[in-house]
Amino acid sequence: SLGDYVVVGSTLKYIRGTATSEPVLAGSSGEALRDVLDQDGDSEGAFDLDLGLLADFGTLRAGFTLKNLLEPSFASPAGTATRLVRRARVGVAWLPADGLTLAIDVDLDTADPSVGLREMVALGGETRLGSRALLRGGVRWHRDSGKRPIGAVGGSLQLHQRLWLDGHVASGRADED
Repeated sequence: SLGDYVVVGSTLKYIRGTATSEPVLAGSSGEALRDVLDQDGDSEGAFDLDLGLLADFGTLRAGFTLKNLLEPSFASPAGTATRLVRRARVGVAWLPADGLTLAIDVDLDTADPSVGLREMVALGGETRLGSRALLRGGVRWHRDSGKRPIGAVGGSLQLHQRLWLDGHVASGRADED
């Protein structure tokens, strides 16, 4: 904690893997995964760091995250490398009433090697339905394109003191997300 209103947190992580990319020829996603896992190649390891900052002013909260701060890279069997590019995101949440949260998150960059360039905006809310149930919903979209928004609704149910059941459903174009 930095004073009464600001908290800084970090995750030190060790990532081990091999980067690979190839056309999918398998008939199912399970077969495609098995084909990739059967490829030759030594996996590599790297340390990395994620960083987060939260400012809490009661009914208003603001956050900032940095992922892949050290930008580790992994070589493929063919000798090319895939770098985990640093990602930045900012968000603001408003808690206008007890049990109700409204929030917006915005990507500050476009780096995502797994899906290509993107800048996402997400807008959503969550409300408490009694003492053991939560309902949430939201929408996200690409900031700089005409692609259709993706909507989602979900919920959580407390089954026991420390056991929750979560579920959600999302709808959007299959070729986007």
